[in-house]
Amino acid sequence: MKAIRGLANYATETEIEKIMEHFLKLLMKRPENTPYNYQEYEFIRSACGLPYLIKKYGYSCFETRGETV
Repeated sequence: MKAIRGLANYATETEIEKIMEHFLKLLMKRPENTPYNYQEYEFIRSACGLPYLIKKYGYSCFETRGETV
């Protein structure tokens, strides 16, 4: 997620959308009972994660993925 935030400064919305789709697929493949899920989701939902990206860029792929995650 941190890499997506940095890439959003330089990539187009179309490029970010493809990356977000891949990111979501990776999250869905993770086993339910792994400590990494909590750590990852904690950052995704934090003020500097998806809420920041939605507020700053307003890309629909962030909003759609934010509802899914």
